[in-house]
Amino acid sequence: MPMLSGRTEEGKFVMRPGWGVSFSAVINSWAGGKWYFQAAGGRAIARFFSDLSGQGLDLMINPETQKSVLPRTLGGYLTYEHHWNPKVFSNFTYSMLLLQKEDFAPDDNYYRGNNFRFNTFWSIVEGARIGGEFIHAFRTNKGGEKGTANRINLLFYYDF
Repeated sequence: MPMLSGRTEEGKFVMRPGWGVSFSAVINSWAGGKWYFQAAGGRAIARFFSDLSGQGLDLMINPETQKSVLPRTLGGYLTYEHHWNPKVFSNFTYSMLLLQKEDFAPDDNYYRGNNFRFNTFWSIVEGARIGGEFIHAFRTNKGGEKGTANRINLLFYYDF
């Protein structure tokens, strides 16, 4: 159970316990494919999601009431992995992340995001892999501002 602490603007020390639940599954599918699924939700778990890590969204203090709030966070993904042959495989992934809106939070605070990913890897020799990935992501802030981003990643991996 994560234990969070902070200070109000008046300097009062606040300590609150968080909680979270997670579920995951891997299901073998047709023609060398697999489905991967994971969902997680709770309070004070925002730092466990890479999109929200380091943003201080696990524990928020309402500046008007000086009360601490642990916003609910919900996220998950669904991936289909397909092996084209013994040396080449691809993943197709959809993921989403949702953070509870707080009235006192600034309009540029993260609210929700989702992304689609496609990657392919080729095992050149035992222990060496090369791959590429394309990501298309969407984000909506608390105030309604929206944005999209595209990213291309290339990877060379060698396990020695």
